[in-house]
Amino acid sequence: MRNPSKMIAYSKQQSTEKQKLAIQKILLMIENKERVTFYSVKEKTGFSKSFLYNNPDIRELIETYRPTTKINLLSDERDELIKNLRNQIQVLENKIRRIEKDELWKEKFQNINKKVQELEKQLETAYKF
Repeated sequence: MRNPSKMIAYSKQQSTEKQKLAIQKILLMIENKERVTFYSVKEKTGFSKSFLYNNPDIRELIETYRPTTKINLLSDERDELIKNLRNQIQVLENKIRRIEKDELWKEKFQNINKKVQELEKQLETAYKF
């Protein structure tokens, strides 16, 4: 039979090592100005989110450094973001116009097709007499 106290000690040691590694990764992410969230730390470390949430030290560190809902951008970054978003809006508006134009052609074609069918029926009726 195995010694359960050794297994418990080994498990605690593994957990402590995982905790140290996670904290090191988080500190490196902060240093590199990377986004710190439970998901990003999970991706960097390979540890489960439940491990990250259930470890008070790790959880506190992530919650301290994860971004808030407010965006704190420098003026240049904000202006560049606005410019990019305006360009995206313009591209999407152009696509909408093209689609609407295509839809108008479909509608016009259907109307013309109906008129052609009506004229064909009239011709058939006229030639029957």
